[in-house]
Amino acid sequence: MPDKLTWDEIKKRFPDEWVVLVDYSFNDNEDLTDGVVYAHGPERAQVYASASQGPKRTAVRYTGEIRGGLIGFYAEDVEPKG
Repeated sequence: MPDKLTWDEIKKRFPDEWVVLVDYSFNDNEDLTDGVVYAHGPERAQVYASASQGPKRTAVRYTGEIRGGLIGFYAEDVEPKG
């Protein structure tokens, strides 16, 4: 399994991409602190498809700046259907 990275390391390694995280943690302010990158890519739909086929508990985040109404999509946990 890949190494657990801090959120800052993830943003540097995968700039302006959607990432699917497993084994992730939050601090007391409910900010993401670290996680293991399960999948990543520039297209949200593709990454969400990867998340739905993967482990039961994942988090999907965008590493860049959110513009124009995408708030809420980048901050939710995704669980596979079925």
